[in-house]
This record gives sequence, structure tokens and C-alpha cells, in this order.
Amino acid sequence: MTTDDSSEGAAISIQDYNPLVVNHCTFFGNDSTVYSSIAHRGDDSEFDLANSIFWRKDGAQSTPQVPVSAIVEYSVVSAEDNAIFGPGIIREDPRIRAPENFDYRLDHDSPCIDAGDSRRSPDVDIVGSPRVDIVESPNTGVGPPWSDLGAYEFVGTGGMR
Repeated sequence: MTTDDSSEGAAISIQDYNPLVVNHCTFFGNDSTVYSSIAHRGDDSEFDLANSIFWRKDGAQSTPQVPVSAIVEYSVVSAEDNAIFGPGIIREDPRIRAPENFDYRLDHDSPCIDAGDSRRSPDVDIVGSPRVDIVESPNTGVGPPWSDLGAYEFVGTGGMR
């Protein structure tokens, strides 16, 4: 697996039939005009994506490629990624707080809040924040407990986590 396939611009490139599991990750700003999110080489590549966000910069056009056997669930993919489907797929702006300042936390009105599959979620996010049910947001994922999509759990608008 590589995270930068510079010759074709994919956020993730799966090669040589290597299995890959991506869970609670945020990929933001891939502006490739070739691949939006995921490129693969070989139909037998095992790829499992859950509780993650793949979102491009505005205006990028792409042709997504995912392995035939891919499992993609409870994740955000760009609207143009019509080849990607599964339970809990969101095709709208994840509303990342301030990506221009490298702040990839969810904003208060993000559709990713409480939209994850908690069966596949660790108890805490990437910075150690616990999974929290935000009562103002609909629980559209699998729970309880309720988890958010992406690397960061939304913990409210008050504190900086």
C-alpha cells in the first residue's frame, strides 16, 4: 500500500493483491484529475473501508476505481464516486472545520456526526477523545455507542481538542 501514488494522484493505491483495511481515517484535498480516492491494480485486492472520509478539493474531476471485492461502508465519498456504494455511504460535503489551517475536525453541522459503525470503532479517536453521542445530531450510523466518521470525534463546539 502507498499513500501517495504520484504518477496517478490517488490518495490510496493498492498494489500486488495486498489486503488493506482503512478505518476512521480522513483523506481531504486530493485534487488529482485522474483518480479521486482509491486506485488499485488487480481485481483480487482485498480492500475494506469503514468510518472514513474521502473528500476532494472543489472542482476536481475524477474517475474512481475500487477493487471489485471492496467493502465500503459508513464513509463519505465525493458525489462523483458513483462506483462506490454500500450501507451508510454519504455523498455530501463532510463539513470539515478548517482544512485550510490543517484542522480536519468535524464542524457542528457535519453529516458525519453519529454516522459511523460503532462495531468497528475504537473507544477513542486519533487524539484520545471518547466516542460521544451528540443529541442534536441524528444517529444515522450503527450503535450505540455512536461514533463519527473520520479520524476525529466531534466533542462539541466549546473546547479545542
